[in-house]
Amino acid sequence: MAKERNKLAERVGAVVSSKRRSKSLSQEALAEQIGVSPITLSNIERGENAPTLAVFLRLVQALGIDATELASAEANMRRVSRERLQLELEGQELMQSADLRDLKLLVGLARAMQGK
Repeated sequence: MAKERNKLAERVGAVVSSKRRSKSLSQEALAEQIGVSPITLSNIERGENAPTLAVFLRLVQALGIDATELASAEANMRRVSRERLQLELEGQELMQSADLRDLKLLVGLARAMQGK
């Protein structure tokens, strides 16, 4: 769950940064407009911190961000997370039932796919 929150914070930050730049706003100018410090805005843009709901709403308004786009991104991450969990469970079952030869093959394939 913490990883999902971090990814969501990163997604929000990337959108905020992109929209801010497309409007030719400095971090300082946007921070002042939405009532936060430039450091706070920088942390949001880097995905270090997720904005509070109040700050998020001010960002949406100031930058013209489509809030439903971010909400659908969160829903998509949850779907992917469920799929990943299911695949990890299936992979564990395969690994537990494999004999030594098959286990070596599975590990070799996984390493090859990761470029190791």
